[in-house]
Amino acid sequence: MNAIPTRMRGFRKLSRRPDDVAVVDLDVPEPGPDELLVEVAGCGVCGSDLHAVHADRGYESMRIPVVLGHEFAGRVVAAGRDATAGVGDLVVAVSIQGCGGCVRCQGGRSQLCADRRILGIHTDGGLAGYVRVASRHLVPVPDGLGPVEAALAEPLSVAVHAVLERTSITPGTRVVVTGPGPIGLLAARLAHVAGAEVLVLGTAADTALRLPFAERLGVATANLSDVAAAEAIRSRFGAAAPDTWLEASGAVPAFGAAVGEIGPGGQITVIAQYASPVEFFVPDLLRRDVTLAFSYAANAAAYDTALRLLATGVVPTAEFQTRYALDDTPTALADVAAGRVVKAVVVPGG
Repeated sequence: MNAIPTRMRGFRKLSRRPDDVAVVDLDVPEPGPDELLVEVAGCGVCGSDLHAVHADRGYESMRIPVVLGHEFAGRVVAAGRDATAGVGDLVVAVSIQGCGGCVRCQGGRSQLCADRRILGIHTDGGLAGYVRVASRHLVPVPDGLGPVEAALAEPLSVAVHAVLERTSITPGTRVVVTGPGPIGLLAARLAHVAGAEVLVLGTAADTALRLPFAERLGVATANLSDVAAAEAIRSRFGAAAPDTWLEASGAVPAFGAAVGEIGPGGQITVIAQYASPVEFFVPDLLRRDVTLAFSYAANAAAYDTALRLLATGVVPTAEFQTRYALDDTPTALADVAAGRVVKAVVVPGG
């Protein structure tokens, strides 16, 4: 194994001012007693990173300065004396990290810990050459999965939690997915693999890349700029209403469509976060016995499931990922914001 350098490059949020970010030279961190030093192989860029860059509402707790990035995989190159993983292990980091001792953490819902910390927000993240992480927050990568490909585990774990843990989907279930971003596409893929009949709904902005990509994943699509949701649903499912609606867009009209179109006894699972309040008339769901569920992030078990799915080829990682050098992180962010890529991945050593 190569010697660990003393300096590295990292993409850092410098102040609380919007867009005050830069790729800068930093010291390589040293792991504490229960920490591991991970050489980052790949780090995904997502909408949360854009919110952090812009200092949007909800990011007031962000530590400043901080290296951004929470979707990363890499290889352990140094370990503290009490760390449990070994040097040379390929790992991914759980991005939302609980205290480990509270009732929620002990019950397997560490992402709901009252004292949770988020990589790339409260502690330095993976948009750098190296990052240190407590060993209990790392999940081993199975054999046969490449280190850059493993960086897709974080968004896939979110879809795993939403589709496989928070929602009941069986062969023949009629599923609508709104929002064909990375999470929505991964959720649609999981539902399709589970045997569901899937319809992905997007807008005109999705027609160049994301809706065609969804079709390559094996699911039907419709552009809501050309056709109403009700008409698209009838075209896909006939007279039958959807059994399940996975809302991954964060758009208020999409939630309204879900409330209006979900079938009796169905379930709406909300994966996205919203910038605006959502209003609906409770009897519209109550009188159809509809379940309204919310799915937030994921725990280590969902990461493990995601990694095993990636290793078996359920998700075509090569098609999902567009790779960038670390110094090109601003370009990656711009491409994510413009919808020019499905999933941007920064490769610090590439």
